[in-house]
Amino acid sequence: MVRAMLCRGWGPPSVLEAGEVAGAPLAAGEVRVAARAAGVNFADNLMVAGRYQFKPPSRSAPASRPPAWSPGSARGSGT
Repeated sequence: MVRAMLCRGWGPPSVLEAGEVAGAPLAAGEVRVAARAAGVNFADNLMVAGRYQFKPPSRSAPASRPPAWSPGSARGSGT
């Protein structure tokens, strides 16, 4: 499980809530990095309000995931 800011519906930034979601598996050659902090910018606020150029699914969870390495990555191959 990874920590994420969850958007469960349209509204002001205050509708975002912290939660946990399942991490996606890594494909060959991919890496996952750790993030200590992430910002929310003007475009993010427009998306949450449903006023951006396109609407993402109303139940979205952009998340930072813990670091990991897949077998095809430099770290995962032992190099």
